[in-house]
Amino acid sequence: MIANAWWEEWWTFLLAALVLSIAVVGLVRAKTRSLEKELRRLEEALVARSKELAAAHRELSEATVTDLLTGLRNRRFFSASIDGDVAAARRVFTDPAGGPAPKNRDLLFFLMDVDRFKEVNDVFGHHAGDRVLVEVARRLQGVVRRSDSLVRWGGEELLIISREGERNEAHVLAERALVAVSREPFELGDNRLLWRTCSIGWAPFPWLREHPDAVSYGDVLRLADRALHLAKSEGRHRAVGVLPLGTETGPPETIAAALKNPVLTGESATVRLIRSVGPDVPA
Repeated sequence: MIANAWWEEWWTFLLAALVLSIAVVGLVRAKTRSLEKELRRLEEALVARSKELAAAHRELSEATVTDLLTGLRNRRFFSASIDGDVAAARRVFTDPAGGPAPKNRDLLFFLMDVDRFKEVNDVFGHHAGDRVLVEVARRLQGVVRRSDSLVRWGGEELLIISREGERNEAHVLAERALVAVSREPFELGDNRLLWRTCSIGWAPFPWLREHPDAVSYGDVLRLADRALHLAKSEGRHRAVGVLPLGTETGPPETIAAALKNPVLTGESATVRLIRSVGPDVPA
């Protein structure tokens, strides 16, 4: 009987099959590692891209609520945030047990207007007016707290929304703002200096602490606007605050109705005026 050559032996085929299996497994593992590496690269790229898109979205969202000239918040920001502020203030003063109203929890609105701003634009040009507005914003940012919002309300008019304030001390913030705006002249460029002041009207929300739903924040804002006009008419460079005398002057619905079209020419049956005058400035 003739013996089989070694390559014809069964163990040769078995060894060849084993070697082939090892090679296939090695190739599969190498391919798997390559795919896993590529998958990790794609995942990292996706995470990085997601972060870029999230940052771009934040920047875009921030841009829509930011005034381009001054960098302050704008009215879009106010519209987006005011309902939450109002709801929070109402919750604080809605006490089912009827306890005393808490202190330092008012929502305070300060409407501010740069005095004789039109003269700046007319005499020195709109570029100078823009410089004044930017500087006014910078000075006021040093007055408000981090929890407050400073909003460019329109033109030369600004709005401070002071959260968790105290209405009986609101005049302090108003007086600080008067000082901040008028403490030094404004640089208009080309070595030109100009002194300017501001006028302020302010009012608290809720108007009636005992009945936080009786008067809307819109009516309170209108009160602040009327107070601002009163400050202007009384000589500018001053603040006029408006506070309620209390519910003893009548039922809440009657008080609310009277505030729809208030006349702030002095003390009235439901309103108390708080006046502050700014410091002397060069003519």
